[in-house]
Amino acid sequence: MRISVAENAGFCFGVKRAVKIAIDAAQDNANPRPIITLGPLIHNPDITEKLRGMGVTLVEDMESLPDKPGTVILRSHGVSPDIFDKFLSSGWKIVDATCPFVREIQVISERVTKNGYQLIVVGDKKHPEVQAIIGYGGHDSIVVNSEKELQGLVLRKKLAVVVQTTKNISVFQKVVAEILPKAKEVQVYNTICTTTSTRQKKAKELAKQVDLVLVVGGYNSSNTKNLAEECKKTGATTFHIQRPDDIDCNWFNNIHSVGIVAGASTPDWIIKEVEEFMCSLEDEMKGKRENEEEQEKVEEREEGKPSEDKEGEESPETSKGEEIPEEEEEGDTSQEEVVQEDTQEKEEEMDVPAAQEEETEDVQEEQEEIAEEIAEQKEEKPATQEEETEDVQEELEEIAEEIPEQKEEKPAAQEEEIKVEEERQEEEMAVEEEKIEEIIGSEEETKTPEAEGHPMEEEEALKYSDAIKDLQKGQVITGKVVEIKEDGVFVDIGYKTEGFVPLRELDYSSVQDPQDIVSSGQEIEVYFLGLEEDGVARLSKRRADLEEAWTRIAEASKENSNIKGVVSKVVKGGLVVDIGVRGFIPASHVAIEYVEDLEQFVGQEVEMKVLEVERKSTNVVLSRRKVLEEEQKELKEKTLNSTEENDVVTGKVTKIVDFGAFVDIGGIEGLLHISEMSWGRIEHPSKVLKEGEEIKVQVLKIDRETERISLGLKQILPDPWEEFVKKYEVGKLVEGKITKTVSFGAFMEIEEGIEGLIHISQLARRHVETPEEVVKKGDEVTAKIININEEERKVGLSLKEIEEEKEEKETSEYFKQQDEGNITIGDVVGDLFNENEE
Repeated sequence: MRISVAENAGFCFGVKRAVKIAIDAAQDNANPRPIITLGPLIHNPDITEKLRGMGVTLVEDMESLPDKPGTVILRSHGVSPDIFDKFLSSGWKIVDATCPFVREIQVISERVTKNGYQLIVVGDKKHPEVQAIIGYGGHDSIVVNSEKELQGLVLRKKLAVVVQTTKNISVFQKVVAEILPKAKEVQVYNTICTTTSTRQKKAKELAKQVDLVLVVGGYNSSNTKNLAEECKKTGATTFHIQRPDDIDCNWFNNIHSVGIVAGASTPDWIIKEVEEFMCSLEDEMKGKRENEEEQEKVEEREEGKPSEDKEGEESPETSKGEEIPEEEEEGDTSQEEVVQEDTQEKEEEMDVPAAQEEETEDVQEEQEEIAEEIAEQKEEKPATQEEETEDVQEELEEIAEEIPEQKEEKPAAQEEEIKVEEERQEEEMAVEEEKIEEIIGSEEETKTPEAEGHPMEEEEALKYSDAIKDLQKGQVITGKVVEIKEDGVFVDIGYKTEGFVPLRELDYSSVQDPQDIVSSGQEIEVYFLGLEEDGVARLSKRRADLEEAWTRIAEASKENSNIKGVVSKVVKGGLVVDIGVRGFIPASHVAIEYVEDLEQFVGQEVEMKVLEVERKSTNVVLSRRKVLEEEQKELKEKTLNSTEENDVVTGKVTKIVDFGAFVDIGGIEGLLHISEMSWGRIEHPSKVLKEGEEIKVQVLKIDRETERISLGLKQILPDPWEEFVKKYEVGKLVEGKITKTVSFGAFMEIEEGIEGLIHISQLARRHVETPEEVVKKGDEVTAKIININEEERKVGLSLKEIEEEKEEKETSEYFKQQDEGNITIGDVVGDLFNENEE
C-alpha cells in the first residue's frame, strides 16, 4: 500500500503565528491572574489541550468570563470591535493573535462601510471569523453561503463583497456573478487566503492519484471540511479524521494507495502520527496476510488427514455435504472414503455440458447408495461376506445398465462424448469393484479369532475410546509436560495417553528451542486439535494461549481495566507490544507528552488501556497514556488534598522558562518564579536549576479551584538579611558590584542575597541625567549605607555622601594647617609687593 502526504499540509502562516503568540503569552504569565482565550485559539483540540496544560483556560462566551480580569488571547479568527472594547474597558490585558489575513478583511469591511457600501460576506454565518467581520461591517451587512441565498434579498445599489479566508473559490465566484447585475456599483475583494487555495489544489491533485484519502483536521474546522469536499469531488474515497485513533482498519481492504492531506489548523505532529500509523498498519496488514495464508495451509493439511471417527474426531464430508455417521467402524469408513474420493475425481476430470453433469450426479447418488447399503448390511450381519460382495456387484451392474439407457435420451450431437464417458465410467466401476472386494477381504482377515485381543484389553480400549470422545476439537485442557524433544513436547492430558505439541504450536512467535517456552513437569493449558492415527492427541499451546489472551483483552476492554505487556519493537507510528497477541500502541498514546525516541521503551513491561479490539482482524490498539493520565489524576487529587501552604515538599523540575521553572510535586506542577529562587538577583533560572533535578521547595500558595500552586526555593535557604542587620549599620562603608542600572538609580550587591539601591540623586554631587554617567553594570564601587529598612528589607546607599565627606575632610585639613603655622600675607601673595616696588 503506497502512502503519500500532500504538499502544504499542516499549519498555515496565520495559525502558526497565533500558536506562537499564545504560547509566549502563557509562558510570560508569571502573575496569578487568569489567562484565557475567547473560544478555541484555532479549530484543533490538541492545541486547545496543550494550552490548557500551560494554564490557558478556554472560555466560550463573554458571560463565562472570570470575575477577576487577567490576560485574554484573541484567537486567530479575531473578534468584533465591541468585544474588543469590552475587554479593554474591563481591565483585561489583550494579546491579539488575529490572523493578518483576517485582520485585512476587517479593515476592508470597516472602510467600505464608512464609504456607504453595503457589506456582503461570503461564508458560514456561524463561523467566528465571519461573526467578527460582521462587527466591522455595520448593521445591514449580509452573510451568504451560496448564490441561492441571495434570492429574495433586498440589496442596496452600492455593494462591497468580501469572502471568508477558507472559502471555496468557486462558491465565491458564483455569488459575485449573481450580485453584479443587482447593483449599480460593486467592489469585489477576493480575500481567500492564498494558502487555502494552494492547499485545495494540491489536495485534489493527490486525490486523483490514490484510492483513498484521509483528511486530517478538527471536525469543526471549516478549511478541513472544504478540503474533504474537494477530495470527494475527484471520486476518491474520502474520510475526515481528527487523530490516528479515528482510523478504521476496515477502510483499507483492497486499497493499494492512500493520500494524506491536512487542514491549516492541524499540527505537524498529528500529521506525522497519522503517516506513521498508516505505515505501521501497512506492515500489520502484510503480516496478517502472511499469517492467514500460513494458517490456511495448516488447516488444509489438517483437514486432508485420514478420518479418525473411531477416536472422536469429525468425519470428512461426502461430495454432497452429508456427514458420515460416527458410529461406523473403520473398515466401513474406508469403503466410503474410496467411493467419495473416486466420485470427487470424476467431478474434477469431467468437463461436459450441464446435461452430462446431471448424469454424473446420478452416478454419484447411486454410489452413495452403495455406501449406505454396505453400512446397513454391516449392521444386519449377513451370513456370509460372499453374499455382500454379490449384492454390491449387482448394484454396480444395474448402474452400468442404467447409464446407457439415460444416454440414449440425450441429443445426437452429444452421442460421441457420451460414449467416451460411458467407457471411462465403466472402467472406473471395475476399479471400484476391485477396491471394495479388497476392503471386505481385509476386514474379514482382521476379524479372525487369532487376531482378537484379550477381553480385558478390549474393554479398556473401549473405555479409553469413550473417554477420549468426550474431548471436542477446540477444547482447552490442562496437561503436564512429560518429555521435551527438538521438534516439540509430549504432554500428559490424563486420558491414559500423551498428547504432542509441535514446535510451531508452542508459541505464537517463532520458537527455536522448546525449553525456552516450557520445562519438564510444568503444567500448561493446551488446545485439543484431534487424534493422530496412532492415538496420540494433537495439541496446541499457542492456540490455548491465544484463547486466554483474547479473553483477557476482551475483559480489559469491557471493564476499562489495565492490561500488561512487554514492548517488543518500534515500528512506524508507535510500538508493538506482546500481550499474548500482537498489540499496537500509537506514538500519541505512548506517554502524556510526545516522545521522540521510542527505542527507550523496548523490553519494558508497561500497563495499558484497550482502545480498540477486533478479534476477526486480529487488531488490538492500546494506550499507555490513558493509564498515566489516570495515575496522574489520582496523584494530583491526593496531592491537592494533603498539601497545605508553607509545607516543604520534594519535587522534580519538569521545565525551565525565562520567568521561572515548573516543578512536579506529585501529579501536579507548581510554578517556582525566578523571584522566589534566591535571596539575590538571578540572571536566568537555568543558572540555578536543571530540568530533571529533584529539589525541595516550600508551598507558598494553593488555589484548589484552578489547581494552581506557587512555590518558593529561597524560603528554605538561610536568610542573609538576618545576618546583614547584625553586621551592618547606617553610616558604614561597604564595597560591592553594580548589578543593574535603572532610570532612577543603580543596584549594588553588598553580599550574596543582599542588594542596596543607590538613588540617582545619591550618585554624585553634580546633577546626573542617567546612572550610566557615573556607574555601569559590573563596576566595583564603595558606597555608604544611609538607610536600612528592616521591615521592607531595603538598603539605601550613597556615593554622593562619600564624595562630600572627602571634600569636607580635605577642606578641614587645609584650614588646620593654616591654624598651626605663621602664615603671612607675603606667604600668600608672594613677591607681589616687590614687583610693584620695582
